[in-house]
Amino acid sequence: MKQLPPETVRLLSSSQVITSVLNVVKELMENSIDAGATSIDIKLENYGLDRIEVRDNGHGIKAADTSVMAVRHFTSKICSHEDLEQLETYGFRGEALGSICAVAEVSVITKTEEDDISTQYMLDLTGNIVSQKPSHLGQGTTVSVLKLFKNLPVRRQYYTSTKKCKEELKKVQDLLIAYAVIKPALRFTLTHNKVVVWQKAKAADHRSALLATLGPSAVANLLPCHHHQEQPEILLDGFFPKPGADYCSTSSTSHDKTLIFVNDRPVHQKDIIKLLRQHYTAQYPADSTRNRPNCNLSLFDDEMALSCPETTGMNLASESPEKPMDNAVLGADAGQGQLSAEDWSRGTALTDPLSGDPLQPVRIHQPSRHNTSDSAEVKGLSSPNRKMLNAITEKRAALTAYDLISNRAMRAPLSPAALFEREARAEVLREKPTASLQDISAAVHERWKNLGEEERKKYVEKAKKHLQQHDQRTKLASAEGVREPERQPSVGTPKSQLQGQKRKAPLSNQQLLDQLFTAQPQKKTRSPAPKPSQPLPCSVAALRLQLHRLSSQSSSAPLGLRLVNRLASQGAWVVLCGRKLMLLNPFRVEEALLFKRLLENNILPAVSLQSPVQLTDGVLGGAEYTQALCNMEKQSPDLNGGSFFSDARLVANGFQIRFTPGLQSAERHLEVTAMADCVPFLGVEDLREILKAVVHRKAKTVQECRPLKVTNYLQGEAVRLARQLPTNLTREDVEEILLRMQQQLGENNHTCIHKRPFLQHLRLTISKPCY
Repeated sequence: MKQLPPETVRLLSSSQVITSVLNVVKELMENSIDAGATSIDIKLENYGLDRIEVRDNGHGIKAADTSVMAVRHFTSKICSHEDLEQLETYGFRGEALGSICAVAEVSVITKTEEDDISTQYMLDLTGNIVSQKPSHLGQGTTVSVLKLFKNLPVRRQYYTSTKKCKEELKKVQDLLIAYAVIKPALRFTLTHNKVVVWQKAKAADHRSALLATLGPSAVANLLPCHHHQEQPEILLDGFFPKPGADYCSTSSTSHDKTLIFVNDRPVHQKDIIKLLRQHYTAQYPADSTRNRPNCNLSLFDDEMALSCPETTGMNLASESPEKPMDNAVLGADAGQGQLSAEDWSRGTALTDPLSGDPLQPVRIHQPSRHNTSDSAEVKGLSSPNRKMLNAITEKRAALTAYDLISNRAMRAPLSPAALFEREARAEVLREKPTASLQDISAAVHERWKNLGEEERKKYVEKAKKHLQQHDQRTKLASAEGVREPERQPSVGTPKSQLQGQKRKAPLSNQQLLDQLFTAQPQKKTRSPAPKPSQPLPCSVAALRLQLHRLSSQSSSAPLGLRLVNRLASQGAWVVLCGRKLMLLNPFRVEEALLFKRLLENNILPAVSLQSPVQLTDGVLGGAEYTQALCNMEKQSPDLNGGSFFSDARLVANGFQIRFTPGLQSAERHLEVTAMADCVPFLGVEDLREILKAVVHRKAKTVQECRPLKVTNYLQGEAVRLARQLPTNLTREDVEEILLRMQQQLGENNHTCIHKRPFLQHLRLTISKPCY
C-alpha cells in the first residue's frame, strides 16, 4: 500500500462518514470483491449494532501493509488521480476502513497465500494497530466491527425503534441481491443473530443469478436485450419483460427490484427509472397501481459503464423490446446540447422555438380587475363590522349522512344499493387485495348492475327494515323532548339589543348544562384526626448522668463497639464507639465480609472448550510469563505424559490448563482446555493478568491473583447474597456481625464494596418545649 499524494487527496477526498449499518457492509463487501474473493459471508448481531462481521476468501493483506491498512489515504488500488481512467476496483480513496474505526471497535484477521498462519489485529480510533495475536482462520480477510456508533449516542438512538432496525436489515439484503446479480460467480450468505436470512450460491451467468435471486416465475417472463453504439461508444445490456407478459409477475409496488448499475456499481438513477416506468405503464394503461417495473439494465460507454444487470419483469416496449433501447440512445444524443450554468442564471437557457426569445413565466389564475362585485363580496366577508357566526349555537342547515333529531345524531337509513356495496366491497378486496379505490367502486357498481331480480329484492327488503328501525328511533327521540323554536328578531329591533340577547339552551339539555357549569357546593373539609401519641418521661439530667456513667466505665477499658438499640424506621443500629454515638449499617458489613470470603475461597467452575486455546510466548506476553506458568504446581502426569495444573491461583479463577513436557523448552506444549463461563468475556488476557501478579508482585495467595473481571463478578455475587438477608436482624445476629468485622476486617477497613462507611456519626438535637 502507498500513501496518495496530497494533490490527489484534495481531488478525491470525500470526508467519508459512516452513518448506517448499510454503509459499513457496503464498504467491507466491496473491499472483499476487490481482493478477488469468491465467497463472502456477512454476519450481523442485533441488526449490526453489536457486531458486523464480513469474511471472504480473497488474497488477504500482506504483512508489510498491515501497519497502514486502516490509515486514511493509504491504498493499493491507485497511485494518482490519473489512474481513475482505467479504474477496475470499487474502492480507490483509502478512507473506508479508517472511517469505520472512528465510530466502532474494529479487528482484522488476515492471511495471504504465503503466510503460515493468520493474524488478528486490533485497531484504535485512528486506524493504528494496538495489538496482534495469531488466529486459526484460513486464507482471506475477516473484518469485525463491534459496538457501532458507541461514541455517537444520537446516531445510535436512531436505531432504538424496531421498525428502523428491520428497514436497515432489508436495505442490507437488497444490496446483497444487487451485487449477487452483477457478480454471478460470487457466493453470498447473510446471517442475523445466527439465523441465515438470505444466501446465494455461485452462478454461471447473469440469467442463472436472476434465477437464484428472483425465482424462475419472474425470469421466465424476461427477455435479454443488447445494444451497442460506436460514436459515442455506448453498450447497453439488460433483461426486460416480454411484451404482453402478465404484470403480476413483471412489476411490483416499489423500486427495490429495478436494478441499475454503472461500472458494475448499483446506483439509483431517477431519470432512467422514470423512463422505464413510462414505457412500462404504456403497456398496461388500465392498471395504474402496479406501475413500477422490475428491471435490470446495463449501459456502458467510453467514459463510464452504466450496467443494469438482469432483474424481474419489466415491460418497456409497447411493440418490441428494442424500443426502450432506441429511446435511451435518443436521450443520450439529446444530452449533447447541454445547458450552461451561465445561460441558466441569466434566464436565457430556454428559448421560444418560433421567435427565439427567452421563455417568460406564465401567470395562472390571475383575478380580473373589472370584477368589482366579487371584490366587494370578499371585502364584505372580511369586514370587521360583519358579525361572525357561532359555529356551535348557529349551525346552518346542511344535508348530511346523519339526521339531527332532538339534539341526537342518528344515522340515516341506507338504500338497497348502499347495503349491497357494503357487502360486495369486502368480497372485492379479498379477491384483489392490491386493487385501487376506483377499481373497487367500478367492480361493485358492475356487480350491482348484473345482480338478479331475486337478489335485488332481498336488499330492498333489508332497506325497508332499516327505514322502519330509523322511524322507530325517531319517534322515541322526539317523545323525550322537543326543541323550542328559536325566536326570530323583528325588523325594527335595534342591533345593540340583538347583540345583548342570549340564546337559550334547549330544554332537553338544560339539566345536563346545569350539572356541568353550575358551581358545586363546596364540601366542608374535615379536620384530620389527631395522631395517637403517648407522653414518655424524659429527663435531660438523667440522660447526662447515664452517659457519664457509661463513659467512666469505658474509660479504663479499651475503646470498642457496644450495641445500644435498633432504629426501626431506618434498619440501622445505634452503637457506642468509645464516647460517641454512631449508626451502624449491618448490611454493608455483611456485604464486605461476603466479598472477602469469596475472594479467598470461591472457585469458579470451568467448562470444557470445543477447541483448546494454544499458549505460546507471544500469547502470554513473553517467555518470563510462560516460565512462571510452567513452574506452578501440577497434578501427577497421565499415561501420555501430560498433566493438568492444580495451582489454586489458576483453578480458583476458572482456568484448566494442560501441560505436555518436551525434551527442549521449545517442544513443550501448553493449552487451555476449560474455562469459566460465568464471568463474561473471560479469556487469555485474564490469564496474562494472573501471571503478571505472580511475576511482578510475587503473589502467593488466590486473593492477590484475582483478575479484574473476576473481582467485579465476585463483587456482584456478594451484593446479591447480602440482599437475601432478612430485613429485621436480631440483636444476636448484629453482635455476631460486629464480632466477625473486628476479627476479619480489622480496625482500618470499615467501608463496604462501594466505599461507603459502616459507621456514621449520630447527632442528637434536644429542644426544650415552650409553655
